[in-house]
Amino acid sequence: MTARPGQAHDEDGRARARQVRLEDAVTESIPRIVDARAPGKRQTSRMRQARAPGTPGRGRAADDGVRARVHSADDDAITEVIPAFTGPERTSEARRDDDVSAAAHRTAPETVRQKARRRDYHAGLDLLRVLMAVAVVYTHLAIWLGSNEILWPGHTIVHRGLTTPLNLNLNLSFVGVGSFLLISGIVITRVADRESPTRFLARRLVRILPAMWLVTIAMYFLVQAELVSPEGDPAGGPADLLANMMLTTYFQQPSVVLLGVTWTLVVQLLFYTYIACTIPLLRRWAWLPPLLGAALVSVAQSWAAAHEGIIAFRIGMFTSYLPVLFIGQLIALAYSRRIPPLGALGLGLAHFGLFLSADLLRDYITTGVAHTRTLLLLVLLIVLVMNSTGRLATAPVISAMSRRSYSVYLVHTACIYPIMGLMTPRFGPGLAILVSLVAVAAATEMLHRCVEMPPVRLHRRWERHRDRRRSAQLDGRSRKQDTGVRRSGSGPARS
Repeated sequence: MTARPGQAHDEDGRARARQVRLEDAVTESIPRIVDARAPGKRQTSRMRQARAPGTPGRGRAADDGVRARVHSADDDAITEVIPAFTGPERTSEARRDDDVSAAAHRTAPETVRQKARRRDYHAGLDLLRVLMAVAVVYTHLAIWLGSNEILWPGHTIVHRGLTTPLNLNLNLSFVGVGSFLLISGIVITRVADRESPTRFLARRLVRILPAMWLVTIAMYFLVQAELVSPEGDPAGGPADLLANMMLTTYFQQPSVVLLGVTWTLVVQLLFYTYIACTIPLLRRWAWLPPLLGAALVSVAQSWAAAHEGIIAFRIGMFTSYLPVLFIGQLIALAYSRRIPPLGALGLGLAHFGLFLSADLLRDYITTGVAHTRTLLLLVLLIVLVMNSTGRLATAPVISAMSRRSYSVYLVHTACIYPIMGLMTPRFGPGLAILVSLVAVAAATEMLHRCVEMPPVRLHRRWERHRDRRRSAQLDGRSRKQDTGVRRSGSGPARS
């Protein structure tokens, strides 16, 4: 088939026109890339949006710094170039291929984020939080019933099914507390990797202290009404209330402890402070903080053993539980492959030895004789269950209940002890237990919604406002530098 006259010439002309349009598109797209990549240049609206903390963008939204937001803006600027290369002369098949590629490009970041979220989130820990919150409630309920010499079927079932076969402490003592400490070590290590030291410590304090303060005040009035007996000296006044709110009552002699579970908060705050101080080391040499932690715990226990008094005893007692948190940290580091498994195992054995010596040799742990066996069983349980993805572990109700575990931990004794004391003589233990558990559930929900979470949301809102202000200041400095460069570049040349 021969071409008609002038056909070849027309095809050459159309080809040259397409080439010119393609070159123009490339030329127009280059400034967008340069503006997004070069510091001090004018920024596009997409880039300014990506710089604002809390603003949704295609890149990763990072409130702790500008680096992640800049990378997000760069990705958006590069993406703007893609439509410039699709000219009107493309065939329908080619356009369909581009649509498929664009759809894959849009969905790929979401898939990556979902996979990263799954690697960063352990649904099994939520299930364990719920189970261990139940264990803590059972422990204090059984302690109250045992101190009043009341037998009930629940104690018999737990004693025959768990305590005796596994050789655990009576009333499952340390099962719930040990699990919470291990889980806290895992979660805090994961969180500390993406927060600055000051932000990390501020967020922990905002989450812990307000709810603890309110429950401590409630316990103070219950003690004044003689519905609850405090630990230690029975006399309590405003000074004792302040000491309990500041957690300094444990270092006083005599001491009045209004909320008995707060001793674990002292242990956790010590660990949080240490983590905040060692975040730079944790990010560069992940093995160093747990190693230094073992050395510090050993020194603290040796110093406490060589001295007398309430302060020395409390330091020895509180530091005896720190190895449990460090073992949780090592589990998290080994799972994320930041520490070789053998290295994590060696450091874990060192911390387990410190806990064993505190339990058997130094007599700092006085709530039972099965703490070391319990800790070993809890470590095995957490390693086996933390990556569970079954329906029960991933159920929304389990996730919601796990978020309320801290409120349960704080409020359950304030509900159980006065209700059991008032109702048991009149209605028997069965109805008293039922009403106590309902009261724990209601008080937990109120404390979580009205006291625990509002300060957290308010603090996060303040952080976002502060980050926006800092980002605006950085933008203003960049504009001033850009203006200075332009003025110096447009000045008259000197000979």
